[in-house]
Amino acid sequence: MDAGRQLIYAVIPVLHAYAAASREIDALSGAKGLLAAIHRRLKEDVAHLLPPNFLELYDRPRLAHIERYLRAVGLRARRALVDPEKDRTKSQGPQVYAERLQRLLATLGPPSSPQKRQALEELVWMIEEYKVSIFAQELKTAGPMSPKRLDEKIAEIERMT
Repeated sequence: MDAGRQLIYAVIPVLHAYAAASREIDALSGAKGLLAAIHRRLKEDVAHLLPPNFLELYDRPRLAHIERYLRAVGLRARRALVDPEKDRTKSQGPQVYAERLQRLLATLGPPSSPQKRQALEELVWMIEEYKVSIFAQELKTAGPMSPKRLDEKIAEIERMT
């Protein structure tokens, strides 16, 4: 009973952040051009952060970070509505790392080590922290985050089997 209550208390803020981010993203719906592309990207980001089976994927400590990431997406959507060109410019850095992540994920196979899988998961969350540092600095990152740290993590992963 107590564990269930704790889980509910951890999930409720995530669901509130999801609803708030969705409202902000929906304000971009029906837009054309750059805003339409931003709308599509933010919808994808939210879907990746909170898939239908998120309770199976994330432990309770991760849920607090997911809430912050969702809040960052909401702030980004609100700011993009005001200045979509600034959002486009800011998004170039995280997009480069997301593409590099996709290339690294494509190298995973049955012979890949558990350490490589763990390092890739760490990279996923590092990229989310990087997005927070760029789009919602007031929410603070969980730790220091920079392109240099991301590059080091990617180099580490590339050396793994």
